[in-house]
Amino acid sequence: MANCCSTTYKCVGDPKEIAELHGILESLTSRRQWLSELVTELGFDNSTLRCRGEILDYNLDPDNILTIYQETAWCEQEGVRNSIEKKFPSIKVYYRDEEPGCEVYCTNDNGGDFFPEKFLLDAYEIYEYFHSIGDAIDYIQDSFDIKVKGQTYESVRSAIDDYLELHPEVEYMCFHEFHYCED
Repeated sequence: MANCCSTTYKCVGDPKEIAELHGILESLTSRRQWLSELVTELGFDNSTLRCRGEILDYNLDPDNILTIYQETAWCEQEGVRNSIEKKFPSIKVYYRDEEPGCEVYCTNDNGGDFFPEKFLLDAYEIYEYFHSIGDAIDYIQDSFDIKVKGQTYESVRSAIDDYLELHPEVEYMCFHEFHYCED
């Protein structure tokens, strides 16, 4: 069985091409919008490309950035991204992956222009993103009374591990760092 991965795309490019891609998404008629269906609508053979998963939602913001929320198998399905970029040459697709099973948290947005968050705290019903380690430490110390010694990712993980040992009633608390993934 595949590990589920939450993948988010930010599609950026010529407004006409973004509008056309948005129209294709709106034209998908099945109750569940499969990534393979999108690849087919873009004119590519979905049997030869990685496109396993479904579209959960999408929206076009006032800045003409089309965001596509997906649930995929294991990781970002580059067959979908490559199909979009081949069909629409002006569009660049930035993505962020969140796969907790194997702790894969990555993005191809190295500059942080579309996914500026570098860290994620997943603590039962709390799901918080942070732009910096300092912001994360401040939140964790204030919200959970966890004392973090140091200003590194490792020091936060260590402090959380220590906290969980002393508080078995806490179901779980995980802290993740997003890494840059090559396209």
